[in-house]
Amino acid sequence: MNIVNFVEGLLTGSALIAMAGWLSRALIGHLLKKDLAAFKAQEEEKIGKTLATLSDTFAKQNIKLTWLHQQRAVKIGEIHGALVDLRHLVKVEAPEAVEANREPVQKQTRELDRLLTNPEST
Repeated sequence: MNIVNFVEGLLTGSALIAMAGWLSRALIGHLLKKDLAAFKAQEEEKIGKTLATLSDTFAKQNIKLTWLHQQRAVKIGEIHGALVDLRHLVKVEAPEAVEANREPVQKQTRELDRLLTNPEST
């Protein structure tokens, strides 16, 4: 009877240890899943905020870029107009007429130089 009690105690103890191991494993797994879900939600929120910030920054930069393209087009138009006027004065009119109209030619040349050397001033 001593051996039977010993084996019975051994089996009962092993079963209790196995059950405690399974229960602790299940509990730890559940806690890890819960923490992982919370961490994932937190990181998704951060990603959403970062994405919104980047989207806003992109929109602002796109507006600035559009404005710069518009300003560049205006300056190109001004330079083109000055070049056309200068060409008209120099090429279309006879060179003798250029000598007679020295002041308009110099004015156009100064305007062209101003546009080419200082594009910020309008």
